[in-house]
Amino acid sequence: MVLLLMHTLLYFSTFSTYIHLQFAFLNLWILREMPHTAWLIWNTSDLVVIVSTCSIHATVRRIYSIYPAEDDGY
Repeated sequence: MVLLLMHTLLYFSTFSTYIHLQFAFLNLWILREMPHTAWLIWNTSDLVVIVSTCSIHATVRRIYSIYPAEDDGY
């Protein structure tokens, strides 16, 4: 179970980092070519990061609801 959770978190964090890097390169191009619309792209990339973080959190909560942690008695 822990291995599945770690694999899932690693996959989502890697995917989120990849998307964030893609937006970073897009931001640099937009800033050079169309500086007046750069602020829109920056806000969009921030929104994507927030939504992906919320999605990861919801997925982890769903996994824990399906496979609850065992009580160790502490």
